[in-house]
Amino acid sequence: MGGCVSKGQVAPEPTPAAAPGSPQPKPPPPPPLVPLAFGSHAHDGNQPGKKEKEQQDASFAQYINADLDDFDSSSKATAPVAFACGVFDGHGSGGREAACAACTKVHSFLSHRPQALLDDPAAALAAAFAAADRSIGMSLDVDLCGTTATVLAVVGHRLYVAWCGDSRAVMGSGPALSAVALTRDHQGSDGAEAERVRRAGGRVRKRPGGAADAPLRVWAAEASGGPQAVGLMVTRSLGDRLMHEHAGVSSVPELAERELHPGFDRLLVVGSDGLFDLETNEDVLLNAWSPFSRGGRPEEAAEAAVGSALEKWRAQSGSDNVTAVVVRIAPDAAPLDRSPAAEAEAVRTDAGPSSRLDAAADEEEEEDAPVEDLDGLLNDILTSP
Repeated sequence: MGGCVSKGQVAPEPTPAAAPGSPQPKPPPPPPLVPLAFGSHAHDGNQPGKKEKEQQDASFAQYINADLDDFDSSSKATAPVAFACGVFDGHGSGGREAACAACTKVHSFLSHRPQALLDDPAAALAAAFAAADRSIGMSLDVDLCGTTATVLAVVGHRLYVAWCGDSRAVMGSGPALSAVALTRDHQGSDGAEAERVRRAGGRVRKRPGGAADAPLRVWAAEASGGPQAVGLMVTRSLGDRLMHEHAGVSSVPELAERELHPGFDRLLVVGSDGLFDLETNEDVLLNAWSPFSRGGRPEEAAEAAVGSALEKWRAQSGSDNVTAVVVRIAPDAAPLDRSPAAEAEAVRTDAGPSSRLDAAADEEEEEDAPVEDLDGLLNDILTSP
């Protein structure tokens, strides 16, 4: 079937095939990366009767560099072509090790594959999650422990998000720093996630004998042969092998993407659930922005966001670990009061982030398809070093 050419355009001439043995043409240079400034901060939680809670959070934030000589460009320098950051929140007796190992694997995977990130950022993120889940399953005992994972990547002026679990990503836009949720919590309280778990054979209910306001958890079906005494708070995670096999928990990330509008979109925050449990998305963004209004650095912004959350936790009987990665978008750009393109996109995504791989959606076989695709991607294209 022939291609369609719109009125006023000329169909391009077909590109002649390279002669056998001749060098392959280089790809075009990557799009200019939106300027970013970033920093992170973490604080240990505490439990009643104990001085500190084991730190089970891990994070990274880094530019992804590439040799520009690999592109059709006159420059021979090495320069950042993308940016990536992530937060991982472990759970279970081996949660610390699971979070650290998954964080290291995702970071390494993306850092060593700048071209894959440029070619298809969503697929590269999904493949990184698959590689991390496989890696920790082979190197650690993750039968009953695992980690959340929320990772952002910026390529050019476009933002990509991949996540499993309830570590969040939010964006502050406009003069009032209006909050835009970039993720939704993968918990039993989410109707689509609960239905997906049930279709996969798991159960979603409160802990037996728990308080009326106790959160919903994911449990293995009684006849599944899976663990009966374990109720997991999240419906997606890396690790948690027995819950994946018997309770419908998934390691397939949800993916979303959107355009960034420098001057209007001003701030990104990625954090563990301890950052958001007692504060709204708006509160977290405003707390993180406060140091910038005084000329502060991103590290100070992350510390301010964590510190405010800890103040709220001190009124409780104990506190969770709290981690934040703060990214300022185009710090030198002139502020914009309105961005029609951004507002139109916000209307389109008002019901939730637009997903490239909606693993919460329709049929169980659709849940399995991305895994098969990722396996092929990992084995044929993105084999780990």
